[in-house]
Amino acid sequence: MSGNGGHLSGCSGLGCGVVFKVDRRGKETVLYSFTGGADGAETFAGVIRDEVGNLYGTTYLGGDFSGSCGGVGCGVVFKLDPTGKETVLYTFTGGADGANPNAGLLQDDVRNLYGTASDAGDLSCSPPYGCGVVFKIARDHCAEEEKSNDTPRVVLPENVRELFQQRLRFSRFLTPPVGPQ
Repeated sequence: MSGNGGHLSGCSGLGCGVVFKVDRRGKETVLYSFTGGADGAETFAGVIRDEVGNLYGTTYLGGDFSGSCGGVGCGVVFKLDPTGKETVLYTFTGGADGANPNAGLLQDDVRNLYGTASDAGDLSCSPPYGCGVVFKIARDHCAEEEKSNDTPRVVLPENVRELFQQRLRFSRFLTPPVGPQ
């Protein structure tokens, strides 16, 4: 993965990022070149691979440009099949679902995807950027054989309310004790 390169016409002339592979002899092959549109832009994290050769990853920008991410998009979660066809599994809105994922994904044993978005979510902790979110992309939106008519969605972890409550009870910055110890 590369945050820049690829289509140089987009992303301020630097390119919008690529997914590539390097074989054992050192030969690079570009698997997908992002356009900076609905397909995403700026790929900072690596990809993960499932048992049939699909790759999954995130882009920091791109996706939906009508949201709250300043006209550059809030990022996407994508799937790249073995032929190089990209499918956007989720487009972040910059709301409660988060924005700007810049870390890799994890996949559990039933193929749900998990990741983090560094911005949006709960906006009270760091206005206007937010606290970020931990998200889950449900399995039914990752597998070709299990297509659903539902719109792909981010499902916040079941204990998200508890996590927010814990955050409110603890200070973000710990003050060292004063005096003899």
